Amino acid sequence: MKVFLEKEGKYLDVEFKGKTVPDLLKQLNLNPQEVVVVKNDEIVLGDEPMSEQDDVKILSVISGG
Repeated sequence: MKVFLEKEGKYLDVEFKGKTVPDLLKQLNLNPQEVVVVKNDEIVLGDEPMSEQDDVKILSVISGG
């Protein structure tokens, strides 16, 4: 699975071993509170199923005041 990490500005080739968004974030050691996952140009939440064919982007959540 190709995964774009916005924070690092690069694509990773990931041998995805799970089935859902939380599985992917755990595999990449990413905190789900700090990122938004976009699959096939749509924001996904929770236990959304994923497959090797999905186009995945992981965006950093930025907050400020």
